[in-house]
Amino acid sequence: MSYSAAPFDTSHNMAHVLKDVGYFVNIIALALSGIQYTVILKERNQIIKNQYEKISESEKVKDEFINIAAHELRTPIQPILALSIFLYGQNGALENYREHIEIIIKNSKRLQKLAEEILDAAKIESHSLTLDPERFDLLLVIHNLIRDLGSQIRNDNNDVIIRFFYDGKKVEEKGLNENDGGDALYIHADKNRITRVLSNILSNSIKFTTHGEIDILVQNVKNHLSVKIKDSGPGIDKAILPKLFDKFITGSPSGTGLGLYICKYIIKAHGGNIWAENNPSNAGATFTFTLPLNKDG
Repeated sequence: MSYSAAPFDTSHNMAHVLKDVGYFVNIIALALSGIQYTVILKERNQIIKNQYEKISESEKVKDEFINIAAHELRTPIQPILALSIFLYGQNGALENYREHIEIIIKNSKRLQKLAEEILDAAKIESHSLTLDPERFDLLLVIHNLIRDLGSQIRNDNNDVIIRFFYDGKKVEEKGLNENDGGDALYIHADKNRITRVLSNILSNSIKFTTHGEIDILVQNVKNHLSVKIKDSGPGIDKAILPKLFDKFITGSPSGTGLGLYICKYIIKAHGGNIWAENNPSNAGATFTFTLPLNKDG
């Protein structure tokens, strides 16, 4: 048996090795490229999905908003239109139709409030709701509001007493004349919108309190003020309480469910906080909001 050594062409064999290596490198590169492309596709797909969900949610909110607005606006319009047509065909002194006119005025005010809520909610959604701050006496605003809401108590036949306290002391009308050394609490805020917040919470308290007391407690605490409105009504449904200040949440069959949502935005825009809680032993509810006090106040 004989052995012979075949010549080994180093350069030729190295070329084959490099060719094979290059082939595998290309396969790995394609695989990695495919993985990277898949990751990009998944990311883009998630972005598209998120955008679609946002659009769908926006459309859902818009439809719900339109349905609620249409229903609530129709309610006060019907008696206004019917009574206006009735009065148009009558002869005689207006004094004979005072009750009819009062109903028209009441429903016109309700219609005005609904329109304001819808417009404010739309401004909040478009981030275009602005504040117009000024210096004013908060105690006087609250007192005037209590006086104005007296008609709501009478119309609802409620046996309710509203009591007003500032720093633990009961506030009387005669004690609101600053020139005579009476109480005053000047703050720098949007007077109309703060009045809206107070009016909304107080109106709700009156609506749900058929008898008993509603206490308004204003306190000056260090660098901020606290306003509590405590009623003796049935309290807030525990299922509703955590989302009470969300859009379209309401504890009654009527209403847009926008009032407290707007209140929250207004107070937050002023740098304050707002919340609600049930009183102990299910004895009504308390709404509290805070506002910062500054040197302009």
